[in-house]
Amino acid sequence: MSIVHYNQLSRNQKRHVHQLLQHNQWAHDIPFFQLLEGHQFVYLKHDLVYATLGYRISNEMTCLMNGAYSNISAFHLLAKHLHEYLVRQGAQQIKVQVVPPQDGALSSVWKTLGYTLSAEQFRLIGISNDRVSSLRFQPIHARNQELYLTLRNHSIKGCDHLFPYHQEHYEQFSHSNTSPYLIYDQQLVIGTLLYQKYGRTIRLLEITCLPELKYQGYGRRILDTFQAKLCKANIKTFETIFHSTNLDVLRLYQKSTFCDIQLFSHWHTFQVQNKSLTT
Repeated sequence: MSIVHYNQLSRNQKRHVHQLLQHNQWAHDIPFFQLLEGHQFVYLKHDLVYATLGYRISNEMTCLMNGAYSNISAFHLLAKHLHEYLVRQGAQQIKVQVVPPQDGALSSVWKTLGYTLSAEQFRLIGISNDRVSSLRFQPIHARNQELYLTLRNHSIKGCDHLFPYHQEHYEQFSHSNTSPYLIYDQQLVIGTLLYQKYGRTIRLLEITCLPELKYQGYGRRILDTFQAKLCKANIKTFETIFHSTNLDVLRLYQKSTFCDIQLFSHWHTFQVQNKSLTT
């Protein structure tokens, strides 16, 4: 057996990694851009792919991601290998998402390594009622891409589970039928919005508001304007997700807007006391 970097794989082996991820992780249900870049590793045995796992580091937050397996013992060895590497490098806190949350075998791997449940993630099904549209959504094009990235990344500072976006993400947006917007209150830009169209499903991936404008009612107005946009397009429902630790979102999502709630994933965290990881 061997643990190798994704870039060392043959073309056929890379294809098997993608198939494994699609089969194991409900890739069509995950509304995030988990790119196979930089730090993706694979457990090989007799040149066959048995497990894969990667990690990403941003703003001193370390997240294990893109995990999938056909053999749970192989995945356990791979997870242990990457976990111990990150700890040796000085990671202070390591997070991992388990999708679906009912995957007891996967959860037991992280429990064995010392991870504890830190947050539940829920999917909400919303109704596109005819709300009052009081804001303006401006699509992103070449001239305002930098402004979108600056505002969005500034707005998410200090938020768990969210990574900054960069220019290369725009290509992923177009490939996944995802639309980013700047949000204006008359001439004042107040935040950003990102949603995805997957088949007949509309997913509100995130809304952000500039920190200095929070608690001024903009969250509710953004959501109302989004619902009005969908209603005008004759789209009846949409979905979004939130973490149980995000109390601001819990206040925003009211029963009059959302008709169903489903447990989507669990987030597990390993807490260490070493110095922060450097890249």
